Amino acid sequence: MAHMNHTTKLDDLVGKEIHVSDWFVIDQEMVNQFAEMSLDQQWIHVDLDRASDELPATGTIVHGLLTLSMITRCMKKVILPLDAKVKLLYGLDRVRFTAPNPVGRNLRGRVTLSKYEGKINSIKIFYHIKFELENQTKPVCVADFIVQYVL
Repeated sequence: MAHMNHTTKLDDLVGKEIHVSDWFVIDQEMVNQFAEMSLDQQWIHVDLDRASDELPATGTIVHGLLTLSMITRCMKKVILPLDAKVKLLYGLDRVRFTAPNPVGRNLRGRVTLSKYEGKINSIKIFYHIKFELENQTKPVCVADFIVQYVL
């Protein structure tokens, strides 16, 4: 994990992996709550019996948007410019759900600092995040996450 201090330059971090989150699990209860809240109760997410019978994987799969929402969990320990007053979500680019994310598997995020754009009173930092399952080489989700820091 990269920590900012007064001598750290963002140029030194561009293109580098700056954080790997701890492993965590999205369980069926979380999926069911997300399904209810988002009104996306498709059987592949909430019907364990049918999903076990009809999907190639055993069991239900996590909603892509629920997986994506775990960005904030993975970004909690990522760098923050020391003089920033506020951190704001600026946007997401190139979001892809590249493989199923089975419920109950170990998941983590790998964060790379892609680039940054600075202005007098703010800076936008572009992060690339890749969500990976334990013992699987293909990520389940990749996205570019843009955070604006107000200085």
